[in-house]
Amino acid sequence: MTFFIDTNILAVVWSGLIVTVAGVSVQINTSNFSCLWRE
Repeated sequence: MTFFIDTNILAVVWSGLIVTVAGVSVQINTSNFSCLWRE
């Protein structure tokens, strides 16, 4: 039972990490694009 709980927590942590990394990369890409657009 604890094993299933651990895997669930791991899945939640991994999904949160992936979402955070994706959001940061998107922000960096949009900021770079806006800088290029201004120039």
